[in-house]
Amino acid sequence: MSKYCISCGTELTVGTKFCVNCGTKIEAKKPVEKLKTSTPSQEFCTNCGTKLPGGTKFCVECGAKFEAKKSIEKPTEPIKETIEKTKPQPPEEPKIAAIPSPPPPTMSKPMPPSYVPHPKPKSKLRVIGAVAVVAILLVSVFYVGFMMGGKEGEVGGGGANKVDITTGDNIPVVTSQSVEYSGGTISVTDSSNPLYGLKIEVPEAAISISNEVDFSISYTDITNSSGLPEEASIASWMINIETDGTDVWNEYKAFDKPCIVTLPYNPNIVTNEESVRFYYYDEENNILGSTGFISQDTSSNTVTFYAGTFSNFTAIEISLALHEFFDQGYSVDTGFRPATDGWVIENYGSYLESDGNCLGMVNYARWYYTHKKPTTKEALH
Repeated sequence: MSKYCISCGTELTVGTKFCVNCGTKIEAKKPVEKLKTSTPSQEFCTNCGTKLPGGTKFCVECGAKFEAKKSIEKPTEPIKETIEKTKPQPPEEPKIAAIPSPPPPTMSKPMPPSYVPHPKPKSKLRVIGAVAVVAILLVSVFYVGFMMGGKEGEVGGGGANKVDITTGDNIPVVTSQSVEYSGGTISVTDSSNPLYGLKIEVPEAAISISNEVDFSISYTDITNSSGLPEEASIASWMINIETDGTDVWNEYKAFDKPCIVTLPYNPNIVTNEESVRFYYYDEENNILGSTGFISQDTSSNTVTFYAGTFSNFTAIEISLALHEFFDQGYSVDTGFRPATDGWVIENYGSYLESDGNCLGMVNYARWYYTHKKPTTKEALH
C-alpha cells in the first residue's frame, strides 16, 4: 500500500521514514478503523479537484490537507479544472488607470478665418445665384460710373468720365479724435452743425494693438459740378474724413474690419430722399464711386454704409421717377462681366457673408476695371 508525505503529498513507498521530496519525517501510525459511511473508495481534492485514492489525507497533486466527510456522495462527474504548475511569480505591479483627456473646449463662434476650409459642393443654382449677387453688387458700385463711363454703344471697355467738383473752404468739425484697438464711436451731436447725425463706429480689433488712429472731419460747400448725368444732382456737402496714424498705418490707411459710417445729406436740395446715396470722390482722378448701402433714415436725413478706408464723400440724388411711373425696371449694362472682370474664387473668410467677395476684393476688381482695363485691354481673369 502506498503512502503520501503529510507535508508535501509526495507518494512514498512502504517503510519510508523520511520524505524523498521535502525531508519530512514519516511516522508510522496505528491503523484506525474506518467509519462506515457512504463515502466511496475514491475521493476528490477540495482544493484542485484531483481524483484521490480512498484514505488520502494530503492531495498528491497540490499537497492540500484532505479530510473525508461523512454522507458525501460521489459526484457523477469530477470537477474539471486545470491548474498550471508554475514557479512562484513576483507580485504584479499595480496598474494605473488611464486618466481620460478633458473634452476640447467648445466655441460659441467659429474660429477666426485663419485657415481655408474644404470647398463645399457647388450646384448650378448656387453658382448662378452667386454670380447674380456679384452682378447686382457691382451694378450698384458702378451706378454712377456707367452713366459717366465708356463710349456710346461700347460694352466692356471700362473706365469712367471725369466729374469735376468745385468746392469752397473746408470748415473743420472734428479736429482730432483718437481710436485704439478697443474701438470707439465718433459722432457730431451739435444740432446746429450741418453734419449733425454723422457717426463713425469703429469695431474692436479694426486697428492693431500697436496702432492709434486719429480722425479729422470737415466739410465744404459744393459750388459747381460738371460731368454728372442729367438725372443726377448733388445732394449734400463735400464731407472730408481723414485718418492719420503710425508709418505702418499710413502706408495703406485701411481698417482690419469694416466701420459703420452714417453721413447726413441736405434735405433742402433733395426732391426724392429715397433716391439719395453716398459716393466717395477721388479728387485726384475726378471719379465718383459707390460706397454701398446698409440703410437710410429719412427722419434724420442720413444714409448708412460700410467703409474700410476714408476720403471725400458726397451724396448724389438720381431721379428714377419716369421709370417708376411706368413701372419699368431701371437696368443698364455697365460692361462689367463677373466671370472675367471679377474674382473667380470664393472667399471663405469674408467678414459679412461666407463664400462671398470681401470688400477688398470688390474694391480691387472695381479699381482694375476702371483704371487698368481701358489701357491694358485685359480682364482681371
